[in-house]
Amino acid sequence: MIRDDSFYKPRNTLRTGLMVIACLVAAGHPGGAQAGICFTSASDWLVAADGPLYVETFNSSTPGPLPLGTTPLDVVTVDLVGAAVGSTRIANPATEPLFMFPTQYFAGAIGIAPGNVTEITFTFPRQTTAWGADFLSAATGDILTVTIGNDGPTYNLKDELGGMGNGFFGTVEPEGFTSITFRTVAHTPYGEFFSMDNLQSVPEPGTIWLALSGAACLTLAAWIRRRL
Repeated sequence: MIRDDSFYKPRNTLRTGLMVIACLVAAGHPGGAQAGICFTSASDWLVAADGPLYVETFNSSTPGPLPLGTTPLDVVTVDLVGAAVGSTRIANPATEPLFMFPTQYFAGAIGIAPGNVTEITFTFPRQTTAWGADFLSAATGDILTVTIGNDGPTYNLKDELGGMGNGFFGTVEPEGFTSITFRTVAHTPYGEFFSMDNLQSVPEPGTIWLALSGAACLTLAAWIRRRL
């Protein structure tokens, strides 16, 4: 007697598909939600970040004011939202005060006048779990915040760095993100000026892990199909 498996094939295909989906979902959620951790020590941040570094030094960019919209830099892209820009720029140390960074750096100005730039967003080239940078004068006005991702944690650099806002600041966000956004409050009389150099990021280990897990799941699915 010849067995007709045509009746079972749809069920087998459905079962295989469900197993693959379950495997991929498990791969995409290796752990629960975790809160971000702040660091003002670059060495402690490096230990906690624990991964390959991608560093935007701003040295390869053309010095001068940045336009509205998106501007690709060497490692990241920067996006300025507002009605007018002039003071937000890639600064050349040869023409800047001596207390600034010794090499080219990013000089931001937010809310310095009605209609001026209101947001500065840096987008990383890949999913990221940690970022950090060296800051100068990041607390000259009332408040300068940095938000992780679209709706992640928000930190006030004036609170984190204190004084004039000089030094290293970074966070480790195990949930992962692709951008950070700097903002200030609308009523700040003189706005916020800040200088930043060596914007560092560490890619999410789960990105590689997920890709390998997905490949393993597909291999498993192919093996199951051959056995059915």
